[in-house]
Order: sequence, then structure tokens, then C-alpha cells
Amino acid sequence: MKRFCLWLALLSVFSFAREVPVRYLTMDDSLEREAIFVKLVKDTVYLREYTPEEIAAKQAKALAEAEEQAIIEKYGDIEDSSSVNSTTEEASESVEPSEEEATVPEEAVSQEPAADDFEAALLVTDSLKEAKADSSATDSLKVDSLKTDSVQAVEAPKDVYIRLFKYDFKRLINVESGEMVDLTLSDYEYTEEEEEEEYIPLYPEGKANLLVKSIPEACSLFVNGVPLEMLTPDTIKNIKPGKYNISIKKRLKDVDWWGNKAVKINDDSLNVIEVEVERPSTRLTVNTVPEAVEVYLDESPNENVMPHYMSDVVIEDIKPSTEMMVYFRKVGYLDTAIITEVQAFMPNTILVELEPVTMNLGIIDMQKEYNRERTSRFIGRGLLWSSIVPFVSAGVLWYLAEQDWKEAKDKKDAYESGSAFYNEDTRKLVEDNRKYNDRGDVKGFTALGLGILGVTLLSVGFVLSF
Repeated sequence: MKRFCLWLALLSVFSFAREVPVRYLTMDDSLEREAIFVKLVKDTVYLREYTPEEIAAKQAKALAEAEEQAIIEKYGDIEDSSSVNSTTEEASESVEPSEEEATVPEEAVSQEPAADDFEAALLVTDSLKEAKADSSATDSLKVDSLKTDSVQAVEAPKDVYIRLFKYDFKRLINVESGEMVDLTLSDYEYTEEEEEEEYIPLYPEGKANLLVKSIPEACSLFVNGVPLEMLTPDTIKNIKPGKYNISIKKRLKDVDWWGNKAVKINDDSLNVIEVEVERPSTRLTVNTVPEAVEVYLDESPNENVMPHYMSDVVIEDIKPSTEMMVYFRKVGYLDTAIITEVQAFMPNTILVELEPVTMNLGIIDMQKEYNRERTSRFIGRGLLWSSIVPFVSAGVLWYLAEQDWKEAKDKKDAYESGSAFYNEDTRKLVEDNRKYNDRGDVKGFTALGLGILGVTLLSVGFVLSF
């Protein structure tokens, strides 16, 4: 069975004993001593003496710290190590003897006697033989001593504990931390923490399988943005049923082409999905569990703001951003906000699973009241804007009505100032007067009605909006 896994370094604590240096003072002693704390078992403290190697390391460390402190006191804080090195080299050169001083004793020792002084030469030879014999004897004694010491060192026991009852201590201090060793416990030992790698799967494991096909083939495969070492077409095995973002990537013409699709995996033997790569563009793909969730970009929801989008949605032509806040809201679920990066020419997939409200059911009533208030304000703002039309229409009709009334008045003035006898012209002027009056009255009453409608919409919209 083919599996792919992601290895992340996580801290896992394993208890294993470690020894620490301590200083202690007992009840029957006035001198504070140093040792190595091993453990505390059944009210008995186990200590051991420093080994020669530990003593040597301790002395070397103390010597190095003393030398460093002496250099600092003499030269101050030296940042350039070359000056310290040059000073050390000069000091060593001043200590080393010159060639003349070194060679003078050698010449004195190796100076040969004169050829004519035969007896003096014999005496010198005898003295050299005696010195060599003494040197050989001294070397043999040193070798015997070293052998004896080494035998004793081998035969000496390695783990010799100093056992003391815990109530015999006046104090027992951990040198590393400077804190007192807790002697109130019956059993105690210092432990260390060790890092270990823990196996974490790339996707939730289950019993479902998903066959991913792509157009074109041989595309890199991603699940919820996590890369898999797989090329399409291939089957993602043993995945938990649920909703996932399946992405593919293929490099074409030196540009990464991406394809993305949300899929619901059922607990069947095999689920099949086909994804096609799309021309590179900057977009934000938002998928949620559940669906039909309100989505807000860089803005928190309030009663005066309607949702920007509803999931699942692909937001095209979005501007790249290093930090974009995406807010999700749905009745019956806790509001969720995330900050994501929108990269250029990438699908930028987001899959968010909202947490349902289970404990405080009063939150659901508050969410519903919030929706009613927001809907009311939305309708109110719509009525406010819609009241503009009746007011404008009423104003236009009233103007036209006044024109008709004016024309009717002109006709009336014309036949009243004319002949006293009734004739065809007078009859026509009377009919025109009546016609213009009727038309003006219709337009006037219509304008009045539209005005009343506009005032009503304005009043209701104002109430609902505020």
C-alpha cells in the first residue's frame, strides 16, 4: 500500500536519569563539599565523587574562565580576536629562548676534548657512560610506577556511591540551576527531555479512495494545499470521507498552471474526479464546510454590510496581498476569521470548516435577530433609494400639469374676449379649454399620488434603516 507522510519534529518527553553537580553541607560537618548527585531512593541520597576526568575538565574550565577574565581586565572588551592572538604570540616569543642561548649549552656538552689530551678524553667518556646508566635506571623506575598506578586505576571500583540519609543534610544545592534539591520527596532523580520525530499523515486517514485525473496528465497533486509525491492520474488511498480541495499543477511555457476543484469523498470503494489546469490568473478559491456560508473580504460583518460572497466561490481578478482577512459567518455556527496570503497567478485555495454551536444555544437566537436587523436595514436603505423615483416622477408630472392648466387658461381667455355670439371658433376654444384642464388634472393628481408614495417610502425607509 502506497502512503505518503509528513514528518514533523515534535517534543516527546522520555524520562531517563542524569547526574548533576551539587554542593552539600551535612549536620555533622562545617565544611561545604562538592559531589555528583545521582538519585534519591527511599529517602537515601546517592552521591559520588568527581572522577579524575571530570576534575581535569572542571579545572580546565576554571582556568579558561580565569584567563578570559584576566584578558578582559587588562585589555577591556576586545572585539577583535586578532589583537588577543598577537598579544599571546608576543608573550610566547618573549618566553622562548634565543637560538644563541639554546645552542650554547649544547655546544658546551658536545665539545670534544683535544686530540693530544688522551687521559682527559677517557675521563669524559666514563662520565658520559655513568650518566647514561643513571638515566636508564630512572626511566625504568618511572615505567614501573606508571604500571603500578595503571593497575590500581583499573582495579579501583568505578561506581562508589556516598549514601546519606536525606535528613542529614543542612542544604543540598544544584550547581547548574542554583536551586535546592527537593528533599521532601522519597524518590527523585533529574531527567532530560529528548526530541523525537512523530509520524503525521498528510491527510486524514480513512477507508475511502480517490482517483484523480487531470487535463493534461502528469500534473503534481495537492490535497488542501499540501503537496503529495504523486503525479496524475493516481489514486489517493485510505483517505477519510469528507470535503477536500484537490489541486493540480503543471509547468507549461516556464509558467505554473494550476487547476482546482472541491470534492466530497464518500465512503465508497473509489471516488473519481477530473481537474483541468487553467490559464494563470490571481484568484481566491473559497470552500467551506458547510456550504452557503457568508464570506467577507477585509471587512468584519455588521448590520449595515451584506455578504460579499457566498461559499463555495471562486473570486476572480483579486489583487495579490500578503495579509488578507477572510471572515466567515453562518447561523448555527461560530463566526470564524482567518488571515491568508493571496499570491499572484495562483489559485489560493481555502478550505474552512466552521464549528457548530453546541453549548450556548442563545447564540443562535442572537444570530437570527442579527439577520432580521440586517435584512430590515437593507430593506430600509432600498426604500430610501427607491423613494427618489416617485419624487422625481411627481415633480415632472406636476410641471406638465401646470403647462396644461396654463394652456387651458389661455383658451378660456381667448373665447371670453371674442364675439358674444356662439360660433365654430368659440366652440373649438371651449373644447380645448376643457381638454387641457382634464389633462392637467390627471397629471396633477398623479403627481400628488407619486409624491405621497415618495413620502411614504422615505418615512418607512428611514424607520427601517435607523
